[in-house]
Amino acid sequence: MKHPGVPHPSALHDTHAQPDDRNVVLERVGVTRLAIPIRILERSGGVQHVSALAGIFAELQPALKGAHLSRLVELMTGCANQPIGREEIFKMLQDARARLDSPCAEINLHFGFFVPRHAPVTRLVAPQRYRCLLRGRSDARGYVFQLGLQVPITTLCPCSKSISDRGAHSQRAFVSVGLTYTRAAPIWFEDLIDLVEEQGSAPVVPILKRLDEKFVSEHAYNNPKFVEDVVRDVIIAIKQGVDGFDSLSVECESQESIHAHNAYAMTRESAVATDDDYFDALRWSGSFGASSAPLP
Repeated sequence: MKHPGVPHPSALHDTHAQPDDRNVVLERVGVTRLAIPIRILERSGGVQHVSALAGIFAELQPALKGAHLSRLVELMTGCANQPIGREEIFKMLQDARARLDSPCAEINLHFGFFVPRHAPVTRLVAPQRYRCLLRGRSDARGYVFQLGLQVPITTLCPCSKSISDRGAHSQRAFVSVGLTYTRAAPIWFEDLIDLVEEQGSAPVVPILKRLDEKFVSEHAYNNPKFVEDVVRDVIIAIKQGVDGFDSLSVECESQESIHAHNAYAMTRESAVATDDDYFDALRWSGSFGASSAPLP
């Protein structure tokens, strides 16, 4: 439908395409916190509908004043309610580079992913939400894809247990994992969540009856861990349980119950040569923000 008095787009001045003489390349120009519904494949073969916060960026060449950000929003909107994984993100990145005539593009998707968790004794089940992340980058060097997630666990302090006649302080901690991989087969969020939860002093469970609470409390007491222990154990568990990843980052931040500050440990390992600058830019603590921050 044509509206009288509305000019054709070609007749309007394109400010973004105007030249810029400052000779400064902008590494990332785009949009952040774009809310979009997407679908994530489950290990069981099902599909989970999630609400994601998306970021999509492209490199802006020094000769251009600005990027046409509406084109990036159009691209993401076209992916709404579609299954998204490693291959789909690659196609989206290629599209973004073409639309903005850019040598580089990045996409990240933050969302909550639900997994059913069982109480250890009564076996009552309830869904638990985990922070998850899909992220990709495409440039002249190729395609980099990363999967991230954050898992709550319980930690019980080994020092507190060893020096106390009775009890030991325990608290909730958050383990953040980032994996870069190029293999064709997917790495399932559920597999990583299971591996990470097993490395805490005890799991965090949505529903606990008294029998369950007794079991979890005693299990944590018999399995004390520092954040250092958790990070080392998670690294080993993933290396033994997951094949075909290129690089791995693990962080643990414990919300100490006897301090006003948190305890923290982090490490990373790489099976292949990686772009360290890019890897640093994808630190999971920066991606997820504070552990208490609201989920998308």
